Amino acid sequence: MSDFHFGVKSGTTREQDSFDQAEEALRKAITSGADLILVLGDIFDRSKPSLESWARALRILTSPQLAENSGIKLVETIDKPEDSISPLALRGIPLVAIFGNHERRARGEKNPVEALEAAGKLILLNANSVTFEKNGERISLHGLSYVPERDLLPTIKAWNPKPVENSFNVLLLHQSIGSFTFSSEEKPSIQFSDLPTGFDLYLDGHVHYRAEATVHNRLLLIPGSTERTQLSDIEAGNPKGFYILDIDGKIVQRRFVELRSPRDFFYERLVFRDATLEQIYTTCRNKVKELLQRARKNTEKIPIIKLRLEGTLANGVAKIDFDPSILVEEFGKEAILEISHDRLTAKGLEERIAALRSMREKGVPIEERGILLLLEYAKDIPAAQMLDMRGLFELLAAKKEEEAKKMVDELVSELVRGGSG
Repeated sequence: MSDFHFGVKSGTTREQDSFDQAEEALRKAITSGADLILVLGDIFDRSKPSLESWARALRILTSPQLAENSGIKLVETIDKPEDSISPLALRGIPLVAIFGNHERRARGEKNPVEALEAAGKLILLNANSVTFEKNGERISLHGLSYVPERDLLPTIKAWNPKPVENSFNVLLLHQSIGSFTFSSEEKPSIQFSDLPTGFDLYLDGHVHYRAEATVHNRLLLIPGSTERTQLSDIEAGNPKGFYILDIDGKIVQRRFVELRSPRDFFYERLVFRDATLEQIYTTCRNKVKELLQRARKNTEKIPIIKLRLEGTLANGVAKIDFDPSILVEEFGKEAILEISHDRLTAKGLEERIAALRSMREKGVPIEERGILLLLEYAKDIPAAQMLDMRGLFELLAAKKEEEAKKMVDELVSELVRGGSG
């Protein structure tokens, strides 16, 4: 399992969700008869969690230690001193973890997962390995905690982990790899071919949606996060949960266990063409009402709804005129509503951007570019056409803010007196 993100959305309606979902995952893992529990990073959402997050996390992470002993024993470590592993961490069902990017701190500073290991709650792996044995079968876990992209490939090569003979070898990572990324903005520095060879199973955290692939002819599993933090379209159709693995020799049987505690999440993309503000508000309202009528898995918590608005606005309508908080408050008792409207554009904006690019290529001075662009924008605002836009720009460029403000104030006063404001 991976990415609990304890403490995310603190102070909001969702502040308890990350704890509820991790607790359910661990409870189901325990009742399934697990011998080991592996957590693939980002247990906490911050590198310096609040005391409230610490208190809840410690209570939840104690549950595997209180379970009946699984009978599995630690038999070997590689590049990890055995005295760094507390006897408490071997009680009940051992929990083995790596830390993620949200927990990483500066060199020399202890991160929260290191603190959990010191408290005897888990065994932390970072460029080292541990081997467990049960009923004559061995499993070796080789973990690399999160490494920044610029350092990742050199770090993997320097670590150069080798599979343990006569053991089932698992590689644990918390990275974006190839096409599997946390977000579209990430550009992974490694591909599947860059991963060490010879392992029987590859496990990866960081990516918040569940996925499966093949690496060096072996299975790669990404369980995804137990908590929703991205609210991306891929998460909307991807259940939250964890994998139960049954390993027999070199054969792996897997089963994904879906969690019931996550809120239902609906994601909709709405495309507009020359839309007025009334059309945007009406379309959004109707879509939210429609989504609220859909079947849900969790009726105890209000759902999350994300609307992504795209397209063009009508003449005279600016993106800043649309206020999502009106709808967020309107449906506040029925849903946690998030509206993204960064992809709404004022009519003609594409042409303006192209014109600006052309001016830059022609070597038009930056000041002149600014004036021309301001004049172009003013065409869509009737009141602005009454201003000396070039004079206003020159005042601002000369840092004569008071004079510029006076110019605008005089126009506003004139409009109000004339009943046009």
